[in-house]
Amino acid sequence: MFSLFRCFSDDCSAYDGTPLSERVRFGYGGVFMISYIVVLMLVRVGIFNMIMAIFLEHAMTAALRRKQKELADSDIETEKKLKRMV
Repeated sequence: MFSLFRCFSDDCSAYDGTPLSERVRFGYGGVFMISYIVVLMLVRVGIFNMIMAIFLEHAMTAALRRKQKELADSDIETEKKLKRMV
């Protein structure tokens, strides 16, 4: 499991430094390499996509809360001004 995590995150090599993807390519052929590259791209792009989505969601929520607070403060001030005028 740790080797799988290492392959998906950054370093896909055995303990002696040889690349695991090359070892498996020699054992299983080119079909494995193509599927490995596709899965690796999907996992990496998917993880970055999720991180970016979470970041943007938090940023948009904070902006919405700030805007709602500004509108509420503006509404209170406008109501006070109207009461003073009337």
